[in-house]
Amino acid sequence: MGWLLAALLVATYVAMLQRYSVNFPREDDFVQILAVPHYFAFEQTLRGKLTYLFSLSGGHRIATLRLAALVQGYFLGGLNFQALMYFGSALLVDGSLGLRNASQLQARARDAAQAPWIRAEYTDAEGRRWKELDLPALVQQPEFLDVGI
Repeated sequence: MGWLLAALLVATYVAMLQRYSVNFPREDDFVQILAVPHYFAFEQTLRGKLTYLFSLSGGHRIATLRLAALVQGYFLGGLNFQALMYFGSALLVDGSLGLRNASQLQARARDAAQAPWIRAEYTDAEGRRWKELDLPALVQQPEFLDVGI
C-alpha cells in the first residue's frame, strides 16, 4: 500500500510539472545555468574549466546544474528548462529513495549550535549521517518563510 501511495504522489507531481512548468529561466538561473556554456568556453585550460564548474558550489546543486546545462548546450544545441526541471526532480527522487527508518540507525549526540529545526541526528551502517527534521519548527523559521517568487 505504501509503494502505491508513493507512486501516486510521484505521478501527480510529474503531471503537475508537465502541465505548469515553462521553458523559461527563474531568478538565479541566468548566472547558474544560462551563462554556463559561455563561462566554460571562456576558460582557456581544463583546470580553469573544472575550477569554474565547481566554484562557489557549497554542495552538489550548483555543480550538477552547471554540468546539466553544459550537456544540454553542447549536445542538444540549447537549454530546455523543462528538461532541467525533470532532471532536478529525478535527482530529488533518487535522493529520497535513500530515506531510512530511524530504527535502522544509530543515534548521535545533537550539536547545540545546530539549526533548531533538526530534531535528531543518526549514523547508518556505512557511516553516513542522517538528520530528522522537526517540520513544525522548520516552518516557523523566517528564512523558510521568506520565499522569493
